[in-house]
Amino acid sequence: MPTPIGVFDSVQSLPLIHAFETSAIPNPFTFKPGDPAGLARALEANRLSVTLLSVVDYGRRPGRYQIVPGVGLATDGASRTAVLVFRDGVKRIDRVVLDPAASTEAVLAKIVLLEKYDTEPSFTVAPTADLDRALQSADAALLVGDAALTAPTDCASLDLTDEWADLSDGLPFVLGLWVGQEESLSPAEIAALQAAQSHGAAHLGEIAALAAARTGVDPDAADRFFGHHLRTELTPERLAGLEAFFRYAFFHGHLDALPALNFFS
Repeated sequence: MPTPIGVFDSVQSLPLIHAFETSAIPNPFTFKPGDPAGLARALEANRLSVTLLSVVDYGRRPGRYQIVPGVGLATDGASRTAVLVFRDGVKRIDRVVLDPAASTEAVLAKIVLLEKYDTEPSFTVAPTADLDRALQSADAALLVGDAALTAPTDCASLDLTDEWADLSDGLPFVLGLWVGQEESLSPAEIAALQAAQSHGAAHLGEIAALAAARTGVDPDAADRFFGHHLRTELTPERLAGLEAFFRYAFFHGHLDALPALNFFS
């Protein structure tokens, strides 16, 4: 029986699962799409035993989950994976509406605003699909996933992974990890997830075209996003960026402890 596995319901996930969707490699999984916050709740409640998980949600449950080595979602700088759109200037932001799908991105926004701009606004979960309406009730809106990728580029905004690179002296930012409970994945299933990542990295043009068709984003923007911004290999430098983010999150009270990175063997 195929193993159920959660996956972000945004085009960010395509490089990790495209090989399975196209039958380029055998698929031992049944994918369960959901937003990052919802997938974290499903894993916590044992409705899933394996999922693509937001890194903050991994950090909030230290020692509970194991990570598939070498595979994840990351950026090395500007990426439009998390965009804070605002009305009147960063220092005048008092209230932020937060996409309900956000998890790690909300913590990143709070860290960036406090560390770089010395501002500590309130955050309220509310729909952000209608950006104009969202900005009528708040000073800024935090967009994530497909909403961030398709956000208008002619309004005042912060690309939060670019802001992180500036804050951290150029470190990458990790968005998501394949994780599972102990012994929830066989060695063959781990190898399949790693093989799918390699296949995705070799077919980014095809994936970008698919993402543009699904979201309506400009094809050139999709090519830039998948070809130059989104990364799916967890290199030592990207893991160092993740550990630095955990230190910031712990220092600012968003994590109760500094989590270790525990990998499937």
